[in-house]
Amino acid sequence: DGLVQEFQLEDFILMESPTLSELYWQSSGSSSIGPVRRSFKCFPAVVVLLKLRWLIRLHNAIVALAGQQCGFERLLSGLLLDTAGVHDSPHSPTQIYELIVTSLSARMQQAWPFFLAYVLTCERESLRNTSDMESVKLSDTLGDKICSGPLGEVVDDIFVTWLAQQEGTCIAATQLMSDLDFFNIPVPAIRTRLPKLRAWHSARKAPGTRDQHLKVAQVQAHHLAMLLELPNLRPQWELSDEEMMELARGVISHPKTFNKQVCARIIWAIEGGVTHTGLAAGAFADELDEKQSSIFRNTNKYDCGSMAASTLDLLRDTSPPRLVGHGSRFMDIP
Repeated sequence: DGLVQEFQLEDFILMESPTLSELYWQSSGSSSIGPVRRSFKCFPAVVVLLKLRWLIRLHNAIVALAGQQCGFERLLSGLLLDTAGVHDSPHSPTQIYELIVTSLSARMQQAWPFFLAYVLTCERESLRNTSDMESVKLSDTLGDKICSGPLGEVVDDIFVTWLAQQEGTCIAATQLMSDLDFFNIPVPAIRTRLPKLRAWHSARKAPGTRDQHLKVAQVQAHHLAMLLELPNLRPQWELSDEEMMELARGVISHPKTFNKQVCARIIWAIEGGVTHTGLAAGAFADELDEKQSSIFRNTNKYDCGSMAASTLDLLRDTSPPRLVGHGSRFMDIP
């Protein structure tokens, strides 16, 4: 980009990337490393992934010391649901990281550096460098756990959800995956199967049926955005192009069920995924003409949201029932 930007990172976060850790050791522990000749626009996303991956290492360290009841499974599952929910602005998952690090360092004080050294000795779960996650089953009942797979796959879901809510013109998924390879960081797994989103879409006109699929469908909608954006994943789609487009229309036509950021990312990806450099990176680049793009952008909104019980009571009490009195409610026709 021709510009240089500085980022401040904790040294234990640098250790999550073999490339950055090597640069750190080559600098003999200097307070600055680099320059790293990569686009600075994608690096904040790299930092988010490093912090989330470090939480897995911290989880394993705490479980080894205090037992499974002190782990982060429920915390991270709740974080995933919150990140995928409908909000006016994206919820950053790194707020949990900042809170945990601040709390632990304040409590441990002088022992904090020794605890960090111990955490670094704990291995993270093996992260598969693959885009398919057949072994992971999102819970159908949405009980205490949203995911029955390893914690690393929940963290991947959190990151993909967060990424799908960012502006594609600034953080394009294709460029980010290239940067992750450069830093020797395993890329997050993108789900190529979207069973709950498909179930929600099939039952979207039956409110009593679709609600049981909603929470997981909100998560999988973000994976849909990434599938539409990454051309290299297109051969792995289990659905046809038309079915994927229909799913995408279903998501963007319900802006109060799926957050507006992921809806905007889906539209951007289908229209070609043109980045700030002018590069068309989407899986549908050059495939939709202006008329088709216009039809997609102008998809009708069928989702009007829900109304609180208190609001219904207030509206009910503002006027008497309709069938009161003996007078006619209709004007005489001349």
